Amino acid sequence: MIVVRSIAIEDVYNDPHKLDPFLGTGESVVMLKEGREVAQLMPILPNSRIGTLETASSGKPDFRACFLGMWGADAFQSQLAVSEDFAQLRSSRVL
Repeated sequence: MIVVRSIAIEDVYNDPHKLDPFLGTGESVVMLKEGREVAQLMPILPNSRIGTLETASSGKPDFRACFLGMWGADAFQSQLAVSEDFAQLRSSRVL
């Protein structure tokens, strides 16, 4: 059984540090507004690369490494330009 904590969004507005105990333990938190669920905060797993940008040696985000992490090594192997891809999609579109 998965236990999900809940907290009123008004409480978070008043004191954002109320989330610290939940986020520090890696628990999911459901945000409530007037008793209804409006959002859910999910922890990022330590081994997950999605949602994080690795930094290159220059200290700037390495967007290429992040892109390759999400889409794989074949992501840059396309022989078509993006404009050609869109032209093909537009020509096959049925209105």
